[in-house]
Amino acid sequence: MDPSPALLLTLVLGFTRSTLAFDQLDYCKDICPKFTRVSTNKDYQERLYEESDWMCSKMEAPSLPAAMGAREQLKHFASEKGISDDTWPVLLSERRVGNRKEYSMCWFLAPGVTVSGQGPVTVMPLPKRTVFVRFLNYRPSFEDGEKIAQQLKEQVEKENPGVRVDQSVLFAAGYSSFWSLTQNNEVWLLKSEN
Repeated sequence: MDPSPALLLTLVLGFTRSTLAFDQLDYCKDICPKFTRVSTNKDYQERLYEESDWMCSKMEAPSLPAAMGAREQLKHFASEKGISDDTWPVLLSERRVGNRKEYSMCWFLAPGVTVSGQGPVTVMPLPKRTVFVRFLNYRPSFEDGEKIAQQLKEQVEKENPGVRVDQSVLFAAGYSSFWSLTQNNEVWLLKSEN
């Protein structure tokens, strides 16, 4: 018996949708980077993020005053360039460069937005990458974020023999306003490409 045209259409559309669709987070407010959920367990998710661009402002230290200063620089830059500042998440990055650490705050640039940054705000491209993500329903301190990242790294590498985490950078992703009573935050670790 030949399958009905309706059944074939349903199968084709279902297959096409599953291969072309991206996951969306319930707590993502509006415009967020596209990703596909690779796997999920009770402690973390593995996501494959599509290539994306971020506007970033350096912070002198991992502190609230430095973060507020970086936020103001990003807000001014977005206003000056006519870019929406309603994209999520806000990323706080910690990069290890030699023996020192560099900190920055980054805002996602919506697809199709092309700008070049200079001075206090630069544009950082993130290539398509696998990211290990731990969800937090609170706002961690910078020190707590580092501890959580270390625990996540150890867990990922223990549970996935042969997989290594890129130790040169970690991200804290915030989807909630600093003042929000409900917090949706994440720690991101990039899968090493080596």
